[in-house]
Amino acid sequence: MRLFSGQTLVAALLAITTAGDALAAHGVKHHHTHAKIHATSEEGKSTIQERQSPPESFSIELVNNLDSDSVRAYIVTNSAGSDQALLITAEGTIYRPVSGEMGVATIIPESANCGIKLGALGTTTTIVMPVHMLQGRVYISDGELDIGVLPTDYGSFLQMPSFAANSDPNFNTSFGFVEANMPEACMWANPTYVDFTGLPLGLEMVFEDATMNVSGLPFDGISELCQGLKEEESKDNYPWSKLCINNEDGKPFRVLSPQHKADRFSDYYDEYIDRVWHELADTGIQFDLQDGSPLVSCTFAADEMICDRPSAPFPKPKTTDIWGCNSGPFAQTSDTCYNLIGARFCAAFHRATLLLPGGNLQPNQSFDTYYPDGGPSNKYSKRLHQVQTDHQGYAFPYDDVKPDPASKVSGLIAGDNPRILRIIVGGHEPAKSQDSEPYEGSSGSAKSSASAQSIPASRSHDNSHAESAPSSTESSTPISSPSPSSDQPTSSTPPAYLSTEQYLPNTSPESTTADPTASLLQTSVTLNREEVSMPSPSKNGGTPSVVEVLVIETTFMTQFVTKTECVSSLSTITWNS
Repeated sequence: MRLFSGQTLVAALLAITTAGDALAAHGVKHHHTHAKIHATSEEGKSTIQERQSPPESFSIELVNNLDSDSVRAYIVTNSAGSDQALLITAEGTIYRPVSGEMGVATIIPESANCGIKLGALGTTTTIVMPVHMLQGRVYISDGELDIGVLPTDYGSFLQMPSFAANSDPNFNTSFGFVEANMPEACMWANPTYVDFTGLPLGLEMVFEDATMNVSGLPFDGISELCQGLKEEESKDNYPWSKLCINNEDGKPFRVLSPQHKADRFSDYYDEYIDRVWHELADTGIQFDLQDGSPLVSCTFAADEMICDRPSAPFPKPKTTDIWGCNSGPFAQTSDTCYNLIGARFCAAFHRATLLLPGGNLQPNQSFDTYYPDGGPSNKYSKRLHQVQTDHQGYAFPYDDVKPDPASKVSGLIAGDNPRILRIIVGGHEPAKSQDSEPYEGSSGSAKSSASAQSIPASRSHDNSHAESAPSSTESSTPISSPSPSSDQPTSSTPPAYLSTEQYLPNTSPESTTADPTASLLQTSVTLNREEVSMPSPSKNGGTPSVVEVLVIETTFMTQFVTKTECVSSLSTITWNS
């Protein structure tokens, strides 16, 4: 997943191991997620009871809105200063996974207590975090998940549940996850649907005097999404309904993104691609990189797009390139300008905005023009945004590309010194709020997901909680969800709890390009950039064991940065799902 209009640089990586899949250098989509760990073979060292540099009074709250007593949470994070994956136990301690026999995945035992059991419907389980959330994920499942440790010649890896491989023991378990990163005081978090849509999850970030939220899907969102995909299938005769996966009762519980069924949509954009090359041949196309630099002008040749910068041409894409945004003209390179153009170009194909009025400038169109009727577009993304209660959340790899912050649909929330990251399992509400406008592609509109509300003093935590144990607590009082607020801050200095994107909807690139904060941010990105070097395939013969990469990205968007608090965190490292 990419943040801030796709402006990404590779900063670090975690490796994953599969057999027979093609090697990719960026944006790999895969059936298993493996996080690299430094595992120990000594059982006594696997669980570290002491707390290591805990954040100041920061908790993860898990609100169970499902009528199920089988809900579990798995908190995965990284150790500061290393690529070591950690799990957080129900007691709020650190668990370091233990490796076993070479090449054989060892399931983390139930006794490790890493599967945090949530209480009954309406209860809240609280975990006081012993460490900062670094490149983290919180998996939520209706049932237990098998998480394994896989030692290989390249190191040991944490094997996470598969959403697409029916041979995986977790395949029939409903689950989802949210992403979070809090290297210092500033936190970024978001839901993601880039690979699949699963268990409905809402997200809230709670500060001393306010709450920001992304509502996610309603409790019946999967069924509604699948019904919408059936309707799209009846219009264009492509198998959109086949993206839905049913449980044993025949009810859908997961929806894959089209990139994971790309063989069924292999020619979907072919005619549209040809039309773009033909209809924009006279006018060409321009790209706004949104970094204060001049617009990039490009022309179309027979099988490539040639721009005044960078010097390398962009090959004409295939449909399969568009679904993943990571191959053909959209493959990541060492040239930042090339990557930024590729992000905007790919987003325009997903949303089918290239042939709309003004489509020869990207990004340019507002969200109410996305996914027009009568032609190809990413119907998974279109219908997903319709179903989402507030229409927010990444639905394809560059769903954060936008002409201005007011057109944001990515669902990213961020701010300084949050006290709580609250995950609402099952969604905020049993149905959409009545005052929510429908997102109807070319005829609807999306709303901002941010809300600023007072929270009861009883929900705040003092520093002593970071040292106390046990740290898992359960409340029998359901937490009501905040309703979106239309109030916007008017002071010249943004409140600490507001992200710069939400605070500066009218900021132009020219007004912030010279800002010293932007310069500091650019420097931090440059310093964090690393080249990705890949191990060679297995030397044992036969089918090679190919090491793919789960890329962690440094992201930035200088025109929206005007304050110095969180500069290090703005160049955030996040999972690429």
